[in-house]
Amino acid sequence: ICFRHLIPEMPFRWFAGDREVEREEVLYRSDRQREITIGADELTLKAREAHPDFAPMAYLNGTQDPTAMKWLLTQRIGSKRKIYGYTGPKFAELISSVYHFRTGRYLSYVAPGDTRRGRTTMLLLSLLDPGTRRAARRWLGTLLRNPLRAFETVYMQSIMFIQPVDFMANGEQSMCDGCPDITVHEDELVWSCRLEELKSFGTFLRSVPVEAEHEESAQARAENA
Repeated sequence: ICFRHLIPEMPFRWFAGDREVEREEVLYRSDRQREITIGADELTLKAREAHPDFAPMAYLNGTQDPTAMKWLLTQRIGSKRKIYGYTGPKFAELISSVYHFRTGRYLSYVAPGDTRRGRTTMLLLSLLDPGTRRAARRWLGTLLRNPLRAFETVYMQSIMFIQPVDFMANGEQSMCDGCPDITVHEDELVWSCRLEELKSFGTFLRSVPVEAEHEESAQARAENA
């Protein structure tokens, strides 16, 4: 989960309704410079430093920025000894569609025991998903070199990068569209990551850009003082 905090360099004023909120009133803040713009793109590049073929397969976009990958999901297949490969977008589409057709619900988190079905899932979907097919070929190549590997459990492992609130230049806050971690507060669905705002101020905080003339006035007053 990428880090987010209010920092002094942010060019915004904060409001709860019509009341301006001082930074000191906000729980998640810092008085020093912190990096708060790291996103899923940077995390993917960092993962590829260790695993060059690291390949995400699905994402949720942002409410204000539809190009932002707010929840970026990667699914890899491997044993305790070796990573065989990464499933592709078609894998995510097929699994989600079949689950919804069978249950009438949408797939979010699976039972831990399901992660041990990597071999069966890999072989069944390798004909339909190119990423899974590459993993299956690597697994078969491993068996040819060492048939005893057939007795190893093949797992599926999910890796999720979460990019929290992003602040737009106009002050809008881009949240996760269709957030899976939504929660209930006073009979309303709200973002769980910002629940502290509701508890402290009764509403979500608005970020309003600081106008240039206000900055100049503040600087002039400081110089005169």
